[in-house]
Amino acid sequence: MSNEYIYPPLDLLEKGKEVSNPTSKQELIETANKLQDILKAFNIPMGILEMSQGPTVTRFELKPEPDVRISEILSLEDELKLHLATENIRMEIPVPGKAAIGLEIPNQKKHIVALRELLELLEHKNSTSELTVALGKDPAGNAVFSDISTMQHLLVGGSTGSGESIWINTIIMSILFSTSPEDIRMVLIDPKIAEFSVYNGIPHLLLPVVTDPVKAIDVLRWAVCEMVRRCTLFANSGVKNINAYNDHIRASNNLSIKTIPRILIVIDELADLMMLSAYEVEDAICRLTQHAKAAGIHLIIATQRPSVDVLTGLIKANISCKLAFAVSNKDDSRTILNQYGAEKLIGNGDILFSQGISHHLMRIQSAYVSDTEIKNVIDFLKKEAFCSPYDQDIEQEIKKIHFDESDYYYLDLAIYTNSDPDEYFVQAGILVTERQRASIGMLQRMLKISYRRAERIMNQLSEAGVVSIAAGNHHIQVLMTKERFRSIANTIENDKPS
Repeated sequence: MSNEYIYPPLDLLEKGKEVSNPTSKQELIETANKLQDILKAFNIPMGILEMSQGPTVTRFELKPEPDVRISEILSLEDELKLHLATENIRMEIPVPGKAAIGLEIPNQKKHIVALRELLELLEHKNSTSELTVALGKDPAGNAVFSDISTMQHLLVGGSTGSGESIWINTIIMSILFSTSPEDIRMVLIDPKIAEFSVYNGIPHLLLPVVTDPVKAIDVLRWAVCEMVRRCTLFANSGVKNINAYNDHIRASNNLSIKTIPRILIVIDELADLMMLSAYEVEDAICRLTQHAKAAGIHLIIATQRPSVDVLTGLIKANISCKLAFAVSNKDDSRTILNQYGAEKLIGNGDILFSQGISHHLMRIQSAYVSDTEIKNVIDFLKKEAFCSPYDQDIEQEIKKIHFDESDYYYLDLAIYTNSDPDEYFVQAGILVTERQRASIGMLQRMLKISYRRAERIMNQLSEAGVVSIAAGNHHIQVLMTKERFRSIANTIENDKPS
């Protein structure tokens, strides 16, 4: 058996089916005229700039007159639903890059976006990254792709039956079709037990699918340890991130040293872990989302219970990419996306995607892959492709990760004991943990140091997990008690050479 990964052929996936009797252009024009007549009846004249039909919704781009108030248009939402005979509509104000309003109306006949259709387009896309995955199609019918290394981490939420689990399967399948295990390995955490078990035995997995919530917490702890190990390795090699390190290894032509793959950790139901140990799970996720980008560790965190006790402020503040499926109310939408809109989605894979710090929400109909297709691909990989055994060393490391909290925090502080922290680092840590509040100005005043030095120390405290990173309007939060930090500080002082 060859050690080279054999990519599964696209023939294992089904082709998309054409919609029977699709909406004609004439029908779209009639709907546009009807829409204009309704708005005109309420003294809101508008012109139609463009019409585009996607797999799930049709978007009409409307150009309001200069004297028309946006609030007047928004107030007519219920009237528009009644006269257009539709259960739901969504307004996008404005359409990005245009002085127009986007009005999205559900199609009477919806088109299933087959994963094969998107992967065929991806083959001809000539993407420079092997970590590009297929998300779905936008309201104009254009394929939407994203790069895992660019997204860094992704927060996914939606109500039960909205299509969240199917979408996660399409992401995993995209990786199996486009990326070698040498470039990315996966850790699948599935407290629901039945969702990911089919993937056991594929070459991309670092360890068998994790179904025990207790072990899942140990896996997250291991991931923090691995992040620290990688960062230390990069520092010793004189590079800053995983890309630079792998380029350095390839350039050295030293066959005894292997490149490091990225790691994708997928959590299918965060609520189950938070119920077991909310503090430990939140702490591990926050540290990974703050610092794991350079180490090549990425998280996809999904939940069907998007409440504030599951998606806490700290978790949300550190994950910039967010994806929402249909939810039951505005509060759930705001919890996931920090804005309304997901409550207007129609389900069955209809999603809103927010990438980076932009507040713009992209509407996407996610791809679909059936259980039969997944089984066909997995059977092929187990039979034809090189299936390396699970990493037994990692299994042993996870079993041993039952150290106490002070040792766990010491892992992050070890980064700075190796890289010469500021001499005021320990004093600043004691200061903020005793007062349980932190700011750069406070360090500047209390330690009588410059603003830049105080900022540098605050960054070191954040990297060490003592405080959170300030994001948007969120204040810096202290994450440690003074007793815990003092015990770690004493350990560091005792380890220093005399």
